[in-house]
Amino acid sequence: MNKIVVGKPVLTSDATNTGYMDKNALADAVNRANQEGKWHAGVMFWQFCSDKNAETIRTVISNLKNACKSNNYG
Repeated sequence: MNKIVVGKPVLTSDATNTGYMDKNALADAVNRANQEGKWHAGVMFWQFCSDKNAETIRTVISNLKNACKSNNYG
């Protein structure tokens, strides 16, 4: 569980088939996985250049960081 990294496209246009998740839904899923499964590995995005203002990465990582702090992971 400590080595699983979730990878998602930033925009729907970055995914040619499936896999896209809204940044808020992904943030909620990451937080839930951390709380329920004690998962605290990482998240990566492809087409990072599509995240012009870094909103996606900030939303998801902020949730994960807060969850880790509240669970004393760092």
